[in-house]
Amino acid sequence: MLHGGYDGAALLSDGYVLDLGLGGASSASATATAATWSGMGSVSGGPDDAPAPRSHHTLTSVGHAVVVLGGAGALGPLSLSATVLENPAVTAGLLQQHQLLEVG
Repeated sequence: MLHGGYDGAALLSDGYVLDLGLGGASSASATATAATWSGMGSVSGGPDDAPAPRSHHTLTSVGHAVVVLGGAGALGPLSLSATVLENPAVTAGLLQQHQLLEVG
């Protein structure tokens, strides 16, 4: 996953995810395809839910989420800034697994 950066003129807030083309299967018969980058699209929720445009920050994977930490924004350092980005499909899958465990 890539997020933000600087293009020489402005700070960026777009994001991309690399699909390695492994098909999600772990068997030896799975056919691999070429790796492709996809845009993340817009962040659901209001404008305050999306990370501010920035550079020099980190993305840290925590379970099914990614945390955007720190960096430099238009007005200077964002040292106290942290935003959690969740993957709705993964979150829904985890919720479904949790519900199945509660029933069983």
